[in-house]
Parts: sequence; C-alpha cells; structure tokens
Amino acid sequence: MALLGCGESTSYVEPTREEPPATEPPPETTPTEDAEPAPRPLPTGCAPAPRAGHQTITCDDGTTFDVEASTTCARGGCGIILDVHGWSMNGPMEDRHTRMRELATPRGYVVVQPTAPGRPPSWTRGQPTGRDFAWDDTVWSFLQATLQVFDIDPDRVHMTGFSQGAQMTFRFMFRQPELFASIAPIAGPDGFAIPNLIGKVSKTGEAPRVPVPILYTHGTKDRMLTHDEVVPSLTEEITRAYGLSTSEPIESGPAYRAQRWAKDGRVMFELWVHDFEQKNFYVAGHCVPGPVNEGDGAFLRSDTPFRCVDEGQFDFGKQILRFFEEHPRGR
Repeated sequence: MALLGCGESTSYVEPTREEPPATEPPPETTPTEDAEPAPRPLPTGCAPAPRAGHQTITCDDGTTFDVEASTTCARGGCGIILDVHGWSMNGPMEDRHTRMRELATPRGYVVVQPTAPGRPPSWTRGQPTGRDFAWDDTVWSFLQATLQVFDIDPDRVHMTGFSQGAQMTFRFMFRQPELFASIAPIAGPDGFAIPNLIGKVSKTGEAPRVPVPILYTHGTKDRMLTHDEVVPSLTEEITRAYGLSTSEPIESGPAYRAQRWAKDGRVMFELWVHDFEQKNFYVAGHCVPGPVNEGDGAFLRSDTPFRCVDEGQFDFGKQILRFFEEHPRGR
C-alpha cells in the first residue's frame, strides 16, 4: 500500500476485468423422418428377439415357442395371432393344420405357436381333459413379452387353438378379455361351459367382463368331445352372456353349416358345425377342416393327425383369418 503525502488526493479506480468470450447457443435440432426411433425396451425372461423371420425359443420349464414375423412386423405395429395346439401335438404340427404362418404373416400378423412340455405334449398334468393347467402362466407371460418386443397393435390381438388349445383360448379370454380383439377356438369349450373327465359339460353361468367376438367350430361326429354335449350348452351360454337372440345363416355345404349372431350391428358369435372326420375311429370328427394332402388324418402316424379328410370342406385357417380381420378390437 502507498502512503500519500499531505495535500495529495486520489480516487479509487475499479480494476478492469476481462470478460469471457460470448458463446453461441447450440443449434436446435429438428427430427427428420429418416431418424432412427429410440430402441424399444426389451422384457426380461423368456421372450423372442425383435427380428424378422422364424425363431424358436425354449423357456426354463420346457415350453417351446415358434415365432414368425415379417420384416414389416419386426419394425412394430402389426397384429398378433396366438395359435395353440391340442393334446399330443406341437407348435409346428398346429401350423400344418391352421397354416397361420402361411396365411397370416403376409397379412401383417406375428404368429406365435407354443409347444407344451411332456411326451406326448399336453397343456394339463394328468388326463388330457384334466384341470391342472400347469403351463398357462408360461404361455401368458410369453404372449405379454411378444406384445412388447414387437410393439403389437393393441387393437389386433387374437387367439385360436384346437382341442386343449381351444380350451386355453377360452381361459385366456376370461383371464383378460380387454386384451383380445377376437378369438376362434375349435373343438374345445371352457369358461362358459367346462368339460369333465368323462366328456360331460357343465354350464358355468359365467361371462367375461368385456364381450369378445367368438368364432367357434365343432364336428357333429366328434367322439372325444361330443357335439350334442358341447355345442348346445356352449351356444346357450355365449348367447345368454352376450345378450344375443336371433341368428342368421352365413354359409353352408353338403356337410357343414355356419350361422352368426349380431348385436348393435356387430357380429359377436359365429358357429361353424361340420360332419367331417379323420381316419381314427376314436377321434373321428375331432378334427380341423381344410385342404387335404396324402397321409393327413392318420392319428399319431402323421404330421397332420387331426386333419379332417372328407371332400367338400371349408378352410378353417382362411375362415379364422377372415374373422380376425373383420374384428379388430372395438369395431
């Protein structure tokens, strides 16, 4: 510090400070149509990969899933069809009966076809018509994971199945009816009317929280779940639960009849009944109608043991796909 002599004066001068150079704000970025979307979070546990083509995934409990998706569906926004086999079958065998991979994949659906554990594969422990549904939760969890992985359109979630797979279809609809746009079970009642171990059916009086459109198919010559035991009870329960009254014919042939019930201009229930059989006396009309190839219908000795083999059949695969396309959720 300097000392000033008498008579000297001064004034305080603020020292100069250098200001930091001004910086330009970062330029705003505008997303473009070509920008890659943020990756979808993938579920943990047993799930498919988000890619096109065919993949087979086996979960820890031995349940296996065949998944088919087009390149378009791998990007997201498609529908989904869960297609479940019956007792003694598997996922690839189910596909040879319904042809969902061939028919539905080009129409914008991811197709999922599970295979139950066991020899022969069965969705129940014990008797084929037992009520110990050991693998429902695995199939349900895999369905939920697939919805997430492929960013499935929530208005186009559908399910079909044959025999035990039909029963699972009904159970899943009752489990969360808000999830499904429509279902198409064949030759297997549940939920509305439940079969027991001796082939009798008990009406439950139950109804799903939300009415889901149903296409149901059954054979008059079915010896495993007889038509007269199943179809009248199931029809009565569905029409009662949905508040349906008058039906109208859709289509018929020499050995099949189809009718539908509508409410407020929307078809809520279709019933397809046929007289076709396959080659095994004990199975008979417990079969899936569709195109017939050599060797079809030979029980446990064919890749299509439950194919009906008579002439003049309707194509079950095409009919369920038509029904699904006519019934997105809420429309």
